Amino acid sequence: MQKLDYKEIEQKFDPITKRISMTHIVVFFILLINILFFTQNTISMVIQSLLAFFIFLHHIDDKKLKSAILILLRQAYESQSYEHTLTESNNNAIIAIDKTRKILTYNKRAEDIFGYTKEEMLGEDKLHLLMPTGYFKKHDKASAEFFKTKISKGILNNTHELFAMRKNGETFPIRISFGVNDTKDVVIANISDITHEQEAKNEQLRLIHEIENTQTEIITTLGNSVESRDVSTKMHVDRVALYSERLALLSGIDHEDAQKLKLASPLHDIGKITIPDIILNKPAALSDEEYQKMQNHTTAGYEILKNSKRELLKLASIIAYQHHEKWDGTGYPQGLKGEEIDIVGRITAIADVFDALSTKRVYKEAWPKEKVYKVMEEGRGTSFDPRLLDIFLKHFDEFMEIRNSLQS
Repeated sequence: MQKLDYKEIEQKFDPITKRISMTHIVVFFILLINILFFTQNTISMVIQSLLAFFIFLHHIDDKKLKSAILILLRQAYESQSYEHTLTESNNNAIIAIDKTRKILTYNKRAEDIFGYTKEEMLGEDKLHLLMPTGYFKKHDKASAEFFKTKISKGILNNTHELFAMRKNGETFPIRISFGVNDTKDVVIANISDITHEQEAKNEQLRLIHEIENTQTEIITTLGNSVESRDVSTKMHVDRVALYSERLALLSGIDHEDAQKLKLASPLHDIGKITIPDIILNKPAALSDEEYQKMQNHTTAGYEILKNSKRELLKLASIIAYQHHEKWDGTGYPQGLKGEEIDIVGRITAIADVFDALSTKRVYKEAWPKEKVYKVMEEGRGTSFDPRLLDIFLKHFDEFMEIRNSLQS
């Protein structure tokens, strides 16, 4: 924007106004002399007097007009200067287009963001240079429709996140909002480059993902470390995790919650770290006293995990506490019945028992498929949730395939 120089404007006005003023004065005095010395007719004298008077008034009005024009020019300059300051000092790119889609405004920040200079962009229909082809086609269609109908269709008064293109061909993410002037024949775009913001978000997501992976790995490692004390249950926690996830999905639990169950279930036997090896690895039936101590692993596991504020560990505490509860209320440690048992406890109970029956343990060989099916079926409504067990048995072969793929 070119800065107005008021002294220069006044200097340009002066020769014109002086010539007009001299003309007024000359004509005024000619009329006055003519009235005083040469005109004898009364009517003519009146007419000439009126003309002289109007010329005098016109002379005064011309001075006022000059002053008014200068005031208006100053106001226009101040308004332009204010808008120019707002536009040029803005941290965002400001780009305005008219109904022919020629660029009317293109500020310094736009030059920085897109790489094109004002000289390259102003007065030209070059928006296609600032957008990837797909986005430009959508914009071109939307802007043509807006200028035709003056209807926004959700474009105005909303913020949009999409991609733009720099002069070097690089695409980058932007946040953009649109406004219009009073007559809706100029659209103004306010654009911020959110490349660094997006990079920060991506880094944050990467860190969250890394934390989740670390947490998962720690849980699995802890679960495996417990099971490693029991020589007969190698890979038990991995299988129970996969059984639990699959049964959860088959029963209608959404993918996210099924995934959480898969990640938390390896800690179902974490309480076994409190059980002496002589009991844990006894190759014969446990005595009543030993069995009582073995049962305590559910409460011990819950006590270890219950105070965590982490979602997965909270879930794991429920699983550790309830995976030996039974549908008919005869399980332990709380004697919960039916749906008093959390669904994750009911699912893990089926997964845990199935794996115990179908794999070799220190005190038994792996049972045949048919016998495992029969014993699981007999637990319907007593040990296991009937609905979940029916789903499990319907897909029994799938669970056998998981077991076979992760044999010790």
